[in-house]
Amino acid sequence: MSEILITNCVGTFVLKGKQIEDKRFFKSAEEFHNQKIIAENEKQLLAKYPNAKKPANVIFPQHKEFLSKFYVYHIEHAKKMCKEAIRKEHLIMQAGAAIKDMEKVINPLAKRLQEWYALYCPELNEFARDQEEFVVAVLTKKKEDILLEQHIPVSMGAEIAAADRAMMESLAVQLQHLFAEKRSIESYIEKALQDTATNLSIVAGPTLAAELLGEAGSLERLAKMPASTIQMIGAENALFRYMRGQGRCPKHGMIINHPLLANTKASQRGRVARRLAGVIALAAKVDYFKGDPYVGYKLKEHLELNVAELLRRKEKAKKIVHHEERHHISPRVSHYSSQKRSSFGAHGRTEHHKTYVKSSTQRSHHSEERAHHTNKQRKYTH
Repeated sequence: MSEILITNCVGTFVLKGKQIEDKRFFKSAEEFHNQKIIAENEKQLLAKYPNAKKPANVIFPQHKEFLSKFYVYHIEHAKKMCKEAIRKEHLIMQAGAAIKDMEKVINPLAKRLQEWYALYCPELNEFARDQEEFVVAVLTKKKEDILLEQHIPVSMGAEIAAADRAMMESLAVQLQHLFAEKRSIESYIEKALQDTATNLSIVAGPTLAAELLGEAGSLERLAKMPASTIQMIGAENALFRYMRGQGRCPKHGMIINHPLLANTKASQRGRVARRLAGVIALAAKVDYFKGDPYVGYKLKEHLELNVAELLRRKEKAKKIVHHEERHHISPRVSHYSSQKRSSFGAHGRTEHHKTYVKSSTQRSHHSEERAHHTNKQRKYTH
């Protein structure tokens, strides 16, 4: 039986049947990926066993003495693979998740502070436009200044002790730190996306881009998603309820946080969401395949113009319909199934005749006239 030369993650071996004739162990797992060391070991063994062959597939014999070596190698190899798998986008995803967690902490605490401080000065709720402004006002403005700015002579709040106000201000300080930390993370995400997904950051915004990457799992997965899937990211539960026959089909998922979609009327959000998801999908593909890093500005500009034109057309059509309904104007053009035209096909000349079909407005108008005429006849009969 001829000898067989084999190299695996443990070392280089000469086998004869199921017996190991000779061996050269690797000193570390890194040597298995060093071709020079492998070639040197094989050269030494071939000099000793010149008839040894190197088949393509060989089953290595099971020996207990090698089990620990195999175990150590695979543990080290798994650690190395995990280390190499971590990319910049994973750090961005974790930063985006940190922002979401911070919002879950900030929102209830800010609401609690508003209710707490309303016992002392409820007029501040009308003064502050958002949560952060409310926190700053608690720390910087006195009750008398707030009343003076709003031209209110007497406050509805109770007079409380200084120790009670100190506790409110202590909570406000903590919230102020949280707001500052949130802005710091958002700034970090914006800078990190410049090297990873520039166009996605331009089109979707840094925070939304990080959230989309987190939901998709990686930039590669997001780039391979169709626009319809990106449109529904974050609305999976509502979509599955609709597929089971419960509820309505959702129009969008987390892309509702995009300013272009958030500032759109609810009736137009479905159309805008489709266009936004398509541009986001295109930007992600350009980033993943290392395309033009500045094409995102053109995509964003084209998207804004497209959405503006869409909303303008819809608003114009709505005004026309409102004018017709107000003045009881029937549509001037009837719908028809096909126009009268001639065409030459495989069987000669064919003619398509125009078939008029009344519109829904005309049908409803004629139905009202018939009902009025019938009621008139019944009245004169009786």
